Amino acid sequence: MLRWLGFSSGRPEGFLSDLFVTEPWRRQGIGALLLHRAGNDYARLGMRRFYWFVFSPNTAAKAFYARCGAKKLSSKLFVMSLAAPRVKRKL
Repeated sequence: MLRWLGFSSGRPEGFLSDLFVTEPWRRQGIGALLLHRAGNDYARLGMRRFYWFVFSPNTAAKAFYARCGAKKLSSKLFVMSLAAPRVKRKL
């Protein structure tokens, strides 16, 4: 998982560059835990939200992020607010 920090309108915001779980480990809650961890890390740094891009044809990833509470901003861009994180832990 690769994460970056940036500023938008003078406020710090995070950018999640890569989140990938290999096939044998999928559907076990690991991706949700990683997303939750990224959100916690960004929140500790004072971030209010973080963004990431999804490859347009990747409908499974888009559905996963929606289940985790992310908001779709465009066909490729997602954002998650850290004011009230909705990522659920499964493990």
